[in-house]
Amino acid sequence: MVGFFGLFPGIVAYMVWAERKVAARFQDRIGPNRVGPLGLLQPIADALKLITKENIVPRSADQVVHVMAPVLLIVSAFLVLAVMPFGVGLAPVDIPSGLIYLVAVSSLSSLGIFLAGWSSRNKYALLGSMRAVAQLVSYEVPQVLATIPVVLWAGSLSLVSIFDKQLEYGWFLFSPPGVGRVRHPADRQHRRG
Repeated sequence: MVGFFGLFPGIVAYMVWAERKVAARFQDRIGPNRVGPLGLLQPIADALKLITKENIVPRSADQVVHVMAPVLLIVSAFLVLAVMPFGVGLAPVDIPSGLIYLVAVSSLSSLGIFLAGWSSRNKYALLGSMRAVAQLVSYEVPQVLATIPVVLWAGSLSLVSIFDKQLEYGWFLFSPPGVGRVRHPADRQHRRG
């Protein structure tokens, strides 16, 4: 838990700092350089700014939907973690259709984006959110189609079974279906015997 809530946010913060420095170099700018030496304290300043920001809800906005949209985005991101195997025996839940659950729950983020545009009661925000949702859906279709070979190779929709199959035969990236299968050493002995 210390690594998840303490170490990873720090790594992400300084990866964002590095990305901003590289992007600034590409654009012939300096990048973050005001807070601390070489701007190294900029992620801390950004976090403090984020914590102290005032939450403003426009008067004409639908109050409930305005608050519900970002909550739905965060909930969909965390619900995906429920079926994700983090290691051998480290899957919170092993359901037989884990991959379908993962695709369905991650698609809820599109609804959150649409609700964000809808809640403002502004036609331009609504059009922008509809465009963003259309873009996400167009990316989700090939993403879901790309899972089909994995399902065929593993013979299961369970993410734990897919994980175990990769432990047995290696990553599917290096031994995809249709290409010479890398056999487990025990299989070779069995065929000889």
